[in-house]
Amino acid sequence: MSSIFTDKGAPPDDDALATTLGATKADWDALHAELAAVPGAALAWKFYGQKHGWQVKAERKRKALAYLIPHDGSFLGGMALDDHAVERVRTSDLPAALVTAIVEGRKLPEGRGATVEVHGPEDRALVSRLLALKLGG
Repeated sequence: MSSIFTDKGAPPDDDALATTLGATKADWDALHAELAAVPGAALAWKFYGQKHGWQVKAERKRKALAYLIPHDGSFLGGMALDDHAVERVRTSDLPAALVTAIVEGRKLPEGRGATVEVHGPEDRALVSRLLALKLGG
């Protein structure tokens, strides 16, 4: 899914992000802080072209850790999971539909995609759980 911010001129500032995300801005801030707290993580706005727009990419050791992609009134939290993390997802108590989407999803070189559209704290918690499973827990 694409970002709502497609103007290459500059990444969105906090005011534009707050206006666009609305009530989910607090969830964005919480996930952003959680990602920033991962040892060795670096977060930055990246522009992925007109089609995909501006996204926050969290990296660790030059590998993508996760993405936060702003939408109108919500945002997407996503990451790629390696085989070990997918196995942890398979045996987790995450919602069955999410587990199925990940386990049966297309396998890419970087792993299987795991995405959650965040509309509130419950969705944010799912992204946090996926991050923990990705990191080995």
